[in-house]
Amino acid sequence: MRTTTLFSLGAVACLMAVLLPSCEERTGTHQEAPALDSNEVSTSGTLSLEGEIISVPSPTQMAILLEKAKIPFDAALLNPLQNKSVYVSELRKAMALGVYGADLSYAGIYESGQLNSDYLNVIGELASALQIIDHVDPKLFRSLNNSVGNRDSLLQLSATFYRAGDSYLEESRRPDLAALMLLGGWSEALYISIKAGKGNADVRARVGEQKDAAASIERLVAKISDPSLKPVQNQLATLAEAFSGLRSVYTYQKPINDNKQKITYLRGKTTVEVTDQQLASLDEAVTNLRNLIIR
Repeated sequence: MRTTTLFSLGAVACLMAVLLPSCEERTGTHQEAPALDSNEVSTSGTLSLEGEIISVPSPTQMAILLEKAKIPFDAALLNPLQNKSVYVSELRKAMALGVYGADLSYAGIYESGQLNSDYLNVIGELASALQIIDHVDPKLFRSLNNSVGNRDSLLQLSATFYRAGDSYLEESRRPDLAALMLLGGWSEALYISIKAGKGNADVRARVGEQKDAAASIERLVAKISDPSLKPVQNQLATLAEAFSGLRSVYTYQKPINDNKQKITYLRGKTTVEVTDQQLASLDEAVTNLRNLIIR
């Protein structure tokens, strides 16, 4: 079975739909949740990687949330293209590939034209350095370059491109690189969301929902044994600690039973409260983490 890691921009259309807060959970005794392989994303937006079960909204979903809130695009929030030259090791390249992928999602949602093309070219260079590009159909990358002005095509083809990369990392047994791509994409999307959407209630709520993901990603990255990664691991632990102080609130709503289909719709909702002070702490922690990743 071909599997994928969550960073992949393959979290676009289907995951955007199921991860929205308004979605209801459906249960039934005659239905079983699909089994997850060792490195897999299910259609519910759940990732199993190296024994960690993680649910993370895609960078694309976070960008759409900003666009829907009518928050203007801010190119200054992107990782500068010239930073690509400082990523020498495979670990740095993997994190950068995640970061630039999140940046492409953000720019792509706002249909940024030439900027999309520039970021796509850097992604191609990093993917080539990690030997991912060698395992992708050359026609796919050409199609990506030809789709920079078409938002839907760009995001769909990006998903296919990253799935191919995920497949290569799986086959070459490099879960460390997959985990760092996940870290790069998740942290960049979080950074952009906090910086751009600080005053928006919906964005703040979605940031709060990253509490469990932060803890899971911290444990995942902590498994990588490389001295050069220690500052990133320590700062990621600081970010996870900042998230741990958020309070989760469950609001009960009576379930709906469909006796004919033997299905129960669970309608309760869990929200995470984020105070101004806590948001400021998250902002500082993710900014410090991002600086360690991109510089």
